[in-house]
Amino acid sequence: MKISRMNIDFGNSMYMNLVDGYFFEMPTNVVEIKQDVAEGKFASSIEDPNDLKDRLMISTEIDGENRFFLVGEIAQKEVLGNNHIRRLHNKVESHIPLVMFLAATAYYHALNPQNVEKEENEVQIDYFQTMLPIWLLKKTNKFSEMQEQMANKFKGTHQVKVLTFGMERDLTINVLDAACRIESEVARWGIKKTFELTDNEMAKQFQNSEVVLCDLGGGTDDLVLLPEGLKAPKSRESFVANTEAPFLLHLENLRKDKLLEHFDNVRDLEKFIYSNIGK
Repeated sequence: MKISRMNIDFGNSMYMNLVDGYFFEMPTNVVEIKQDVAEGKFASSIEDPNDLKDRLMISTEIDGENRFFLVGEIAQKEVLGNNHIRRLHNKVESHIPLVMFLAATAYYHALNPQNVEKEENEVQIDYFQTMLPIWLLKKTNKFSEMQEQMANKFKGTHQVKVLTFGMERDLTINVLDAACRIESEVARWGIKKTFELTDNEMAKQFQNSEVVLCDLGGGTDDLVLLPEGLKAPKSRESFVANTEAPFLLHLENLRKDKLLEHFDNVRDLEKFIYSNIGK
């Protein structure tokens, strides 16, 4: 199977994919389990590939060790499923983004029944693209150093096994080219240009004004100061990250203090908020 372009946002709350124009998302939940637990996890199999997204269990080799993971919906209610929200999540060093990527690619592969019929177990991704938040980029002298590390995390060949009953398969995923962008830079171009890369009429209102872009993320609030006309930031001092009050941790504290009988986990509370924000 060939994928021309795969765009990914590793959010602390939701993990989002745009694969050759097809969009899907999963909760950012990864829980490592023992091999014996993995072998006895499911009592029944599934036949519909759409059901795989809710029952993703995979194994892959990390640092020479074969490890087993529950990913996405199935990991959401696990005790350790939301551990990453309690601290700044270094996506370059963490195994969570890689495991999410492998599981999501396996799910997308399963959606095409021809892959199963032809026993097509290789996935080629011509171009992979993701982003990093400001606080993480500022850890290095040059943003490009951290961006290169993140891109290299995915570039190359990966092996993953899908262990979900009824959907078992061994996949080889080969990423030919990978890039990592600055989150606020992607937002800036999203305002300046349309999907056809023509000038966006909406951007004209910022022609003579400085603009502060604010990304209210699950782990940090990132801000960047743009010169008039939505030009590129002048220096690294134009980038500021607020890490003291992450949104997901604030919600988790609210849930435990006030709403424990109503919501079993922080994701349920977050979904309730964005589903009912209009009310």
